[in-house]
Amino acid sequence: MSDTEVTEESSESRKEIEQDFPQRIQEDVGENVHIDAECVYPENFQEGKGLKAVQSGSTLWEQREQIVDKFAKGNPVLDVEETSYDDFQSESYTLTETTGISITSENVLNYFSDQATYILNTIMEDDRFDTYNGNEFQTTTDLAFISQEEAWNQIKSFLQEIGVEVTDAYTCYVMDYKTMQQEEEKMYQLLQEEDTKTFEKKEQWSADDDSYYFKTSIAWNGYPVIPYMSGEGNDEQNVSVVYDKSGIISMMIIGHYPMQEKEEVDIESPVKVAELLAEPLNNIISDTTYEIQKLTLCQVVIGKNHETGMAEIVPCWKCSVQVKNDQEDPGYTTYYYYNAETLESIS
Repeated sequence: MSDTEVTEESSESRKEIEQDFPQRIQEDVGENVHIDAECVYPENFQEGKGLKAVQSGSTLWEQREQIVDKFAKGNPVLDVEETSYDDFQSESYTLTETTGISITSENVLNYFSDQATYILNTIMEDDRFDTYNGNEFQTTTDLAFISQEEAWNQIKSFLQEIGVEVTDAYTCYVMDYKTMQQEEEKMYQLLQEEDTKTFEKKEQWSADDDSYYFKTSIAWNGYPVIPYMSGEGNDEQNVSVVYDKSGIISMMIIGHYPMQEKEEVDIESPVKVAELLAEPLNNIISDTTYEIQKLTLCQVVIGKNHETGMAEIVPCWKCSVQVKNDQEDPGYTTYYYYNAETLESIS
C-alpha cells in the first residue's frame, strides 16, 4: 500500500471516529422526540475506548477514624453510637452540641450541623416539583466573605485529603441571607397550608449566615461515577457541601468507591445510544415531548459483593432527557443509563 493510500485510509478512519464520537448530536426523530444532545467525555478520553474498573483501596468506612479526626479538628469526640445488622454497619459521632458525623459500611458519609439545617430548609433544588426555588439562589456568583472559586478549591482540597475525587462540573447555590430568609418564610407557610409538619425557623438571619451550597459528582480518572442502586430522579450529584465563613458546615457523600483499572474495552458511540433511546420514546402515544439533551460518558457501579464489600464498575452512557407534558410546562429532566460496552440498559 502506498503512503498516499495509507494517509487517505487514516483520514477516513479519523472522520468515522469523529462522526461516532461528536461533540453534539442534532436530529428530529419524530413529532414528539428530538435529539439536541451535547456529548460529554472525560478529559483523557480516547475515541472508542473505555475502562472497566474494580474497587481497590481504603473506603470511607475503613478510614472513618481518620476522617472523624479531620472534622473534629483535634477536639475530643463527645459520644459514639454504633449500629450493626446483617452486612450493614454504621457509627455516629457527636462532635459538639451542634455538629455530628455518621459513616456507614455502605460508604455514606454525613457531616451535619444545626446551622446547615437552617440553610438547607430554605431551598428545594429538585426542579421536577412546583416547590423548586433553586433559581432564586443562582442570581449572583460570589459572596463577600470569599469567592465561589476559592470556596470550591478549599472544599476540593479537603475531599482529596480524605481520598475522594470529584468532578469540577458542580452546581453552586449562592445562599445569601436575605433570600434565605424570604424563602424560609415561603416554605414554612406552604407546609402550614398543607397541614404538613413544619420545621424550626431560624430566629434571625444576617450576613454571617451567607453560604455556598455545592453539589457535584464523585469522579475517577475524570469520569463521573454513578453510585450503586441509583434510581430515577437521582441527578447523580452524590456529593453536597455547605460552606460558610467558618468553613465546611455540612457534607454528604453517597456511594464512594476507591477504584483501579481492570481492563480497557471498546465502547459504543453516543450516536448509537441516542438512536437506541429515541426509538421507544417515539413509540409512546401521548402529547408528552422528549428532548435528549446530554449524553455523558460515566462509570457506574453495577454490582457489589456484600460479603467482600467489593464492587465492579463499567463505562456507562448517562442520557439526560427533558420531559414536557405540554407547551406551557417548564418540564423536568429524567435519566436513562446504558452500558457503554454492550448497550444493555442499566436500571
